[in-house]
Amino acid sequence: MTLAGLGEDLAIELSVNTDGLLAAAASSEAAADGLKGVRAAPSVGGRPSSGGVTAMNSALAATRDRQSTRIATQVDRLRIGTAAYASGDVAGADAISVVNM
Repeated sequence: MTLAGLGEDLAIELSVNTDGLLAAAASSEAAADGLKGVRAAPSVGGRPSSGGVTAMNSALAATRDRQSTRIATQVDRLRIGTAAYASGDVAGADAISVVNM
């Protein structure tokens, strides 16, 4: 017996492709790495704005670090989800194989 009478070839070709998910994870990981640890040169000079520039640079660096951590967490979750998705596909295929035998 074949999958709904559509032929054995169709059943063999049914599978998930996680390449796009893994590529998205790699791209996001690169973005997170690009944000991590970027520091502006300290502001020097006796101008009244020097302190404000230094404070703003520190705030921007902290924001980049938080975003990097957030993206890295999402990358980990995407990879875990991708593995679960692929595992579910294999389990489903195994279940179909058992029913068709």
